[in-house]
Parts: sequence; structure tokens; C-alpha cells
Amino acid sequence: MKTIFATLIAFSLCLPAFAQDKPKALGPIAGSGTGFFITADGYLLTNHHVVEGARDIWIKTDKGLLPAKVVKVDKKNDLAVLKVEGKFAALPLLSSRKVGLAEKVFTLGFPRPKVQGFSPKFTDGVISSLAGIQDDPRDFQISVPVQPGNSGGPLVDQYGNVIGVIVSKLSAKYLLLKNRGNVDLPENVNYAIKGTFALGFIESLPRVAAKLKDPISRNKERKFSDVVNEVQEATVPILVGSYIPKVKPGTPIWEFETGDGVRSSPAIGTDGTVYVGSYDRKLYAINGKSGVKLWEFETGSYVFSSPAIGSDGTVYVGSGDKKLYAINGKTGDKLWEFQTGAEVNSSPAIGSDGTVYVGSSDNKLYAINGKSGVKLWEFETGGSVRSSPAIGSDGTVYVGSYDNKLYAINGKSGVKLWEFETGGNVTSSPAIGSDGTVYVGSSDYKLYAINGKSGVKLWEFETGGFVLPSPAIGSDGTVYVGSVGQKALCHQWQEWGQAMGI
Repeated sequence: MKTIFATLIAFSLCLPAFAQDKPKALGPIAGSGTGFFITADGYLLTNHHVVEGARDIWIKTDKGLLPAKVVKVDKKNDLAVLKVEGKFAALPLLSSRKVGLAEKVFTLGFPRPKVQGFSPKFTDGVISSLAGIQDDPRDFQISVPVQPGNSGGPLVDQYGNVIGVIVSKLSAKYLLLKNRGNVDLPENVNYAIKGTFALGFIESLPRVAAKLKDPISRNKERKFSDVVNEVQEATVPILVGSYIPKVKPGTPIWEFETGDGVRSSPAIGTDGTVYVGSYDRKLYAINGKSGVKLWEFETGSYVFSSPAIGSDGTVYVGSGDKKLYAINGKTGDKLWEFQTGAEVNSSPAIGSDGTVYVGSSDNKLYAINGKSGVKLWEFETGGSVRSSPAIGSDGTVYVGSYDNKLYAINGKSGVKLWEFETGGNVTSSPAIGSDGTVYVGSSDYKLYAINGKSGVKLWEFETGGFVLPSPAIGSDGTVYVGSVGQKALCHQWQEWGQAMGI
């Protein structure tokens, strides 16, 4: 019975799509529920499952359709606070500790609007149990009849206090299917989240909690019609125009086609914009949500270099035309270009002061002022620099070269601090551990761990092939690196040679 109950309640009162009786200004409606205002300035409470994954949410009031936004959700207790602009009648919340077994309660809601329309529906009953399914202390079991569309509605006592939030019902259809018809059908077994848990959730929003109405005294009887009218004024239908599709992990969300192969790794801006280069000579800026192109910037040759993004949003990228470009990340306008002596296949790195470091096939590493594009210094190695530099916490710049060496360079002056010789070309970009250890691969089949201060080898690990990829370091200090077999490598270099015309 545990499995049946746990699965059954999640969406049992969440109304699926309907087409009739929808407000004319909204368009197609994907789902609906009920909500009620808890503050006079437009905060309202409903179930999380009513608005989960919603693209657009509206409430229908006497003032017309009003857009609502999700302020905060409590998935565990299936609650959500929404906000609507305007002034509204609000209901007080009461702690469940004051509620007794067999107490009379009622709800107002908007069940099955396709069939029943948008007039509020009143149903009443009693507290059948002070616990929910399998004695869940968060819920009341109630005899108040509820239907799909009642989700999120207020459970109200005879004085006008909200003591719970309608959440689910025991589904007869589900039990029949699960037990192949051999089951007693549930009769009016419904549930509401206790007001105590709703109050606890709202207290996590201090600005909202400060505006809650005081509970109404239960010491004096009230005219019941007045109570119902107050609840009616504060309770509204919630309409969901569309839901964000649930996508299986690993399913493409979008794809963007360039004019040639993409060998540049993408970089992502703080606003979610994706920047990526292509062999069609262009750098593209793409909306990360939709895959729509925002702009493109054309260089004079292929873009193998992966872009880097400065703290001000400037995008830096190298090209086979021997240049490093600085581009406005918003507009795609060129800010400056810096000419090196050969192709720039190295991806740039940006120091904490905004200095841009980039290698070139002219055997040099350059330090460039990120604002002006003026060269600060250059450092010459004994081979092509296709490795992307890495910057230590103290500003030291580490970079590999085709002369089989890894170099440590003072980031301010460009002076060499030390060099470490491997047995093959270093195209792998170094990675720096939290303790300052530098990890780098080589075409001699090895991964090296080097003391970042002294350049002394700490250890080496031999793989079964060329170590071209850059290592990555996990939060626990584990180092991950790939290796390329010789056969695969030859194939890669054949492709590279054709692309480069060599």
C-alpha cells in the first residue's frame, strides 16, 4: 500500500489541459488550480504542482486577467507563493494546533472549469483525521468533496481562518488499475496540507510574513454567510497558459548550425549567452535558452581558439589570421585587435587585473592590456604555443610549448620563474590544484604533477597514448585526463594538416 499511496497523491487534483470556458485574452490553457490571497498587496498561496514548470501564470479576478509570478516554492510540502500586482482581500492563516477532530470546515474553488465554468464552488465537510496518508502529520484527512481544479484552495474553519490548503484526493481509478479491480473504492477521502506547515513556509519570506492578517477569534460565532463571502472575495482561479516541456536528460534542447566545423569549446556569459567559434571564420553569440543567433563576428581565418569572457562581458578570441580580438559581448562590435606573428590557436586566459594572456604559433606567449589591446610583454619559448595558459592564485602564468616544456612566468613582468621539460610536445593546457600543484599532459604519454612554486616534479603517470586533452580536477583533488591512442592521433593530425594546408 505504501507505493500506491505515495505515487497517487502527487498530481491527483492538478487539472490537465482544457479548451472551453477559457478567458478570451489568454489563449490556450494547459492547466488550472485554485489559490487565495494571504496579503492585501497581492501575495497568494497555492500548490506547487499547480504551477510547476509553468511558462506563464494568470489569475482571473473581477478586475480581469492578471499575470502572476512565482516567488518561492516548497516542493516537499507542495506549496507555492505567487505575486500579483494590485490590492486584494486576504485571508488569515491559523495554526493547525487549534483544530480538532470532526471540526466543520469548507472550501471554495474552481474545479473542472471546462464543465462547470468559472463560478466558485462551495463544498463542506469535517476533519476526518488529524493525519494524512499513513499517518502523515503534515496533512488533514477531510470529508470535504474536491475535484481536479480544487488544488491550492483554502480549507477554512467556521470563523474564516484558513487552517489548510487543499492538495489531493484518494483516486479510485488508480486503486482499481493497480489492484486489478479487487479493491474497495475510496469514498470521499481527501487531503489538505495543515496551516502550520503553510505558516512555516511563509515565515521563510519575512516581508510576506510581516503582512499576514491576524487570525480571527474562535471564541465568538460569526454569521456563516459573511465568512463565505470573505473567502469568496479572496479566492481566485489560477490559469497556466503553457508548461515548459519536460526533457529527458541527454536530449538536445536546440542545435545551431555554423558554416563549417566547430572545434572551439563554447564559453558562457553571466546572462547565459553562449559564445563559440567555427572554422567558417566566425565567432557566434547564441541565446542559451532558445538557440537563436544574437550576432556573429567574422575574423580573417578559422577560429580554433575557445573564447574567454572578461568580467565586463568583453569576449576575447584568437584566429588563424594571427590575431587576437576583443569583442563587445552584447553587440558583437570589435573593440580592438592584436597582431601576433602566427596563428592563434591557444585560448586566451584573463588575469584578475584584466590582463589577457594568449599563446601563438610564433613560439610566444603575450600579455595584453584587456582594455586597450596594448602589449605589456611577450615571452619566447622554443616552439609553437598552442597550449592555453593557466593563471595561479598568485598571478603566475603557466603555459606549455611544442619545445616539450612547461613554463612558469611572472604575470606582471613576463620573467621566467622556472621551466619543466617533458619528453614530448605540450599541447595540453595546465590545470592548477587548490594547493598550487600544476598538472599537465604531454605527447610522451604522461601526465605530470609539478610543484607550482619550484617547478619540481612531484609524480608522473604514464597512459597508453598521447595526452593532448587538458586535465580537470575534482573538488576532492582527483585529477581526470584523457589519452589519445597513436592510431587515432594520426587520423587527427591528417585532418589537421588538410585543414591547415600543410
